[in-house]
Amino acid sequence: MKKRLTAALVMCALTISTTAAAQNAMKQLNVSYDVNLKVNGIPAKMTDAAGKTVDPFIYNGTTYVPLRGVSQLLGAEIGYDASTKTAKIQTDVTPVLSSQDDDLATMQAMYLESQMSIVLTASMYQTQEMVLRATAGKDFARDTLSKVANHTKASKDSMEDCRLLVEAIAPYSPVQNELKELLSYVQKVVDLQLTAFESYNSFVFSDGFDDVSFDRTLECTLDQTTYSNKYLALSDKMTATLTK
Repeated sequence: MKKRLTAALVMCALTISTTAAAQNAMKQLNVSYDVNLKVNGIPAKMTDAAGKTVDPFIYNGTTYVPLRGVSQLLGAEIGYDASTKTAKIQTDVTPVLSSQDDDLATMQAMYLESQMSIVLTASMYQTQEMVLRATAGKDFARDTLSKVANHTKASKDSMEDCRLLVEAIAPYSPVQNELKELLSYVQKVVDLQLTAFESYNSFVFSDGFDDVSFDRTLECTLDQTTYSNKYLALSDKMTATLTK
């Protein structure tokens, strides 16, 4: 789609630092608006100072975006010094993805919560399973040690996936603080699973019935419940915020 645009070149590419030269020349450009914009994989729209949607365009093979719009998407503040005719970008601010509508933001937050909930639930189940295996006897616990080790590694890997998702999406969410706090509870639960596995491993290779290692494994399940309850309370609160 081709449009004809009359504009002073206040539009710039993503990495431009613009200084308005002392000239008032206007130029007619033939540009293409056949281009979309994504930030961290998320479809994005930009707005001007009045809140009106502005679009990127292509000119002579180069994609141009509004300085204000893209700065806001990347979490930067934009300013203009009229005395020196200089546009300014300040990057030490919290990013806000203004392009996301409420439905998209809600969907992403709920998706993140569901993924974290899966990891939390699986981790708790697998830690409780260690206690049950140990209760069944050392021979059974030893025979299934490799399975328990695989479960523990899977929880650790899943936790890392959740962390990367939250880091990528939470900064652009209206409930970013809640998502980060939920992640911290899941991390605590998984850490306790790792601690329980160390105790379980000691139990398997100890002489006789190792009460100390068994009790430590059991304590981890109790501590996991504490963090799980905190997670559930905050999750309910966050859901109420998103759906009100």
